[in-house]
Amino acid sequence: MVSRGAVPLCFFLSLLISLCADVTVGETPKANDKPVPVGLEWSSLRYSLGRRGKSRNGEETAINLLENVSGEAKPGRLMALMGPSGAGKSTLLLALSGQLPFQRGACLSGSLMINGTEIANKQGEEALSCPPEFDQCLISQSDIFFSQLSVEETLRLAVRLRASDESETERMDKRVDRLVERLALAKAKGTAVGDEKTRGLSGGEKRRLSIACELVGKPSVIFADEPTSGLDSFQATQVADALSGLAKDGHTVVAVIHQPPAPVWDKIDDLCLLSEGKVIYCGPAGGEVIEYFAQLGYACPPFVSASEYLLSLASVDYSSPEAAKDSRARLDFLSERWEREMARRKRAGKMGTAEKNEEEEGKPENSNTEGNEGQLSSSALSSESPLKCLVKRCSALREGLVEALQPSALRAVFKSFASQIGLLFPRAWRQISRDRLALIARLSSTLSSALIEGLIFFGLKLTEAGIQDRLGLLQVAAVSVAMTSVIKTVTAFVKERAVVLKEKTQLARPWSGQKWRTRGTGADKNGENGDSSGSEVTNKKRRRAYPVLAYFLSKLSAELPFNFLFPAIFGAVLYPLAGLNAAAGRFARFLLVLSAESLVTTSLGLLIGSLSPSLDFALALTPAVMLIFIVFGGLYLNVNSVPKALRFIEEWSPIKTSFQALCLNELQGMKFEKEIRGRPPGAAGGAPRIFGRKNSGEKPVVTGEETLVKLGFLSPDENGSLGGGADSVASSILRLCGKQVKLALVLAGLTLFSLRLQSPSFQPLERHPRRPQGQQRGAVVLGEWEQETETEEGEGDSAHTEAAGPETEAEILAGDRGEIAEGGGSNPSVSVA
Repeated sequence: MVSRGAVPLCFFLSLLISLCADVTVGETPKANDKPVPVGLEWSSLRYSLGRRGKSRNGEETAINLLENVSGEAKPGRLMALMGPSGAGKSTLLLALSGQLPFQRGACLSGSLMINGTEIANKQGEEALSCPPEFDQCLISQSDIFFSQLSVEETLRLAVRLRASDESETERMDKRVDRLVERLALAKAKGTAVGDEKTRGLSGGEKRRLSIACELVGKPSVIFADEPTSGLDSFQATQVADALSGLAKDGHTVVAVIHQPPAPVWDKIDDLCLLSEGKVIYCGPAGGEVIEYFAQLGYACPPFVSASEYLLSLASVDYSSPEAAKDSRARLDFLSERWEREMARRKRAGKMGTAEKNEEEEGKPENSNTEGNEGQLSSSALSSESPLKCLVKRCSALREGLVEALQPSALRAVFKSFASQIGLLFPRAWRQISRDRLALIARLSSTLSSALIEGLIFFGLKLTEAGIQDRLGLLQVAAVSVAMTSVIKTVTAFVKERAVVLKEKTQLARPWSGQKWRTRGTGADKNGENGDSSGSEVTNKKRRRAYPVLAYFLSKLSAELPFNFLFPAIFGAVLYPLAGLNAAAGRFARFLLVLSAESLVTTSLGLLIGSLSPSLDFALALTPAVMLIFIVFGGLYLNVNSVPKALRFIEEWSPIKTSFQALCLNELQGMKFEKEIRGRPPGAAGGAPRIFGRKNSGEKPVVTGEETLVKLGFLSPDENGSLGGGADSVASSILRLCGKQVKLALVLAGLTLFSLRLQSPSFQPLERHPRRPQGQQRGAVVLGEWEQETETEEGEGDSAHTEAAGPETEAEILAGDRGEIAEGGGSNPSVSVA
């Protein structure tokens, strides 16, 4: 059982933790409307999933979704990730954006460089910041919004959640107006987004609204996961026009495009073609890619779309074992040829920078002094014992708490929290109040339930049989209010939770707090090119991720009026029809009990919705949970008969608490005529003894207190008296309503804790492990084991050049195709349907 002091203490701690953990306000971006040019370069990316079980050799097996993937995305160009289904396009996009969901046993390794700087994931490594205004966005496949908000309201709210002051809000509002015009959303500016119940935007308009919501923050890099999928050719072309225009403005755009039509293909600048997690081409699109494959012997047939031919070239034909074997031989050949092409380009780049490196070797290394100090401190830190590291971390945490608890810091935190409540509460209120279909459905359900129950229990009599009727009516009333509130809340909250988690991911970028490692020249603190080795800066978050507590309080506050309105309508119809207790104040307390029950079941619905992965699961779980509370509701199982191990369910059952309060409100102080066998009610007779007392009247009666004792809701005092005045009835009901409020707070705290645990976690990017000694060296892999294999690469390159002799590149390609043909049994070919 939860103690009285534990509830406010837990609630305050959750409030403090939520505020300190989520409210982050960073530096304000400059007023320049142009994005910061950001180039991405990745090499040797690998992503594998651990599989249970072991192979014949006793080694653990794994599934490779990405294998030695390398490429580059440049600012001002639209890059498309293409390939057949299951090629790893979305996995690569999420890995580049840093939003690949974390999975236990999985491993993401490789190198990711941004403007010449590399992410440092391990503690103590030398780090360098990206440009201060660097930002990115991910446009997911699912377009989920608050359905009752208009396009303009959705964009304005996105602006205010990203802005750090009023001046920035005004500047971003002007940017919203330009985005609305540019993305062809002007006509739909006042239209609600809509959902499956409410008519709203079309699929293409929702997709462009997703793009606009991300662009209000002026991201330098835009990742789009299949932005044209599910759209017709015209809508897909409009979305592609928008992405191409953003690329021309200086953004770096990387999009997964599945089977683009001809108008969309013409707007693609660069192409990364994947097949079964491997790259078979990454470079300029258009004529260059067709020419590249034509040199390898795979010329595009005439009158065939280039995109369709490339997808067929990258696919495996499973129509027959022979076709699958030929297809895999072709893909192995194309993957190997591309690795050689990347190695050739890498060697050409090294030759171009050799002279520059020789000049830098003669210069004094004054600029690396800070970097050496950082390396020394890092090595010293790594050599410390775990206990010393723990002491340092505890001292740093204590200093941070002392700083955070300063009056000025607390005022800033609560001011920011209040401003976020001011943004989120109107959204929650509009979402509830504008959903007319949901309100009408809930009102219809409330009225119909009240009318049906009122007609069934119409005009209850003051007889012994009327006691049973009253108990049945009060139990049904408690169940009806509870089920109506919990089902409505679960249905709405499961959808809203997806939007909230999406916004938390958008407003707290995974790379925003990472450190960066230099690899030669890169961007310095001011975002300018130059030698910046040794400097260490963290790219702080400029956005503020609103805490879950702010959303949760806004949601509960918006739901509160409806938690009183619908129970009041239900009680106003049911109470006079059934002819319940008409004493003064009983009707008001009846409504108070139903409202308290509606509040606690709303919190229960929020908890169930937060724990459910889908709406179907939540709707299946809700009746099972409510059935347990109904069984322990006080009518079907006597309170004194509940097993001790299960009494905590009975103690905190909202239906039982409401039923007990309703029974106290209805039965205490009432008298019912007792029915005797063979004698109709009202006939004169002897006075039976009732609990050791003889009734003084001619008609035998049963008091309401006796029924409450039988139910276990009331116990006699020391004098054996069962009576209770109006004050005792009111105090008992208020105590039970207070218990309901406490239970609502406990459920709200559990929901808040559940939502905080569901904060998105992403797969970390690890460096490739060193190659074990004695392992044979295979094909040249870009970016892998660079430190220990540079000399070996140089020797291998010279030997390869000498062995190649005077052969031309065409002869080498022809020889490779001949080897594949001999090994595969037939020349690798591709058929276009």
